[in-house]
Amino acid sequence: MTLDTFTIRRIQQIMDGYIDAKVPASMRTAVQLVYELELDGLILSELRPSESLRGWERTEFACLRCQSDGCWHVYARKNKLSAQEPPLWNAVTEAGGQRDFELQLQYVEEDPLELFWPDWQAHDEQEDYV
Repeated sequence: MTLDTFTIRRIQQIMDGYIDAKVPASMRTAVQLVYELELDGLILSELRPSESLRGWERTEFACLRCQSDGCWHVYARKNKLSAQEPPLWNAVTEAGGQRDFELQLQYVEEDPLELFWPDWQAHDEQEDYV
């Protein structure tokens, strides 16, 4: 479902507040959270300084999409987190569909299945989350 202008602005305000609260100002030279809006939702990424690139390395780790039923659905990265490899996404069926975007963002924040915030370097490729 394509997001309308009102929904986009609402999501931008929510995400800007979330990121501001999540990453303290003193840590923003070491890590940043960013989001990229898409037609039907957004991708949440982490940025870390990269010596080899002399800039920031982006790693996408969560995706929230609004489907045709008007519900937001959460997706977790299926393949290993890597800035060099494009993300493959699995639906997180435990999160269900919610009409309230903030409930799904809260699900990502709480991360009950440890899909979004674990030490990904220690994990093998993730299985389907059903």
